[in-house]
Amino acid sequence: VKYGRLAVIAALTCSRRELAFPGRIPPEAFSPPPRVDSSVVSLVPKQEGLIYRSEIVPLDMLDHLLRLLLDTARGQARGLGLEAALEAHAGELGLPAGWREGLRKSSVVGLASRPPVTIEPEEFLA
Repeated sequence: VKYGRLAVIAALTCSRRELAFPGRIPPEAFSPPPRVDSSVVSLVPKQEGLIYRSEIVPLDMLDHLLRLLLDTARGQARGLGLEAALEAHAGELGLPAGWREGLRKSSVVGLASRPPVTIEPEEFLA
């Protein structure tokens, strides 16, 4: 399964994610019609926000990180492992010294070598 930025943010910040009504909306319902079928999703945000290790995670920081890791995973960056993808943006992200060691110590086996688009939403907080 491949995840995009919005799917990860919704999974981490919403207590409920469900179809607003069953079925798909055909392309003809839009002008101009998209090349895909659509659905309407109802999202209910968590009241406590996104918390990691008893700290509130600012949504703008998470969004920025995911934009760099997932939205830019095209072309030459496609298929890079998480460590290589973070390395490419380390300066922009302001990663602290020792970030590689922290990544390798993650509770998720093989996380550093997996492409970001294959990482489960909850694993971004591991």
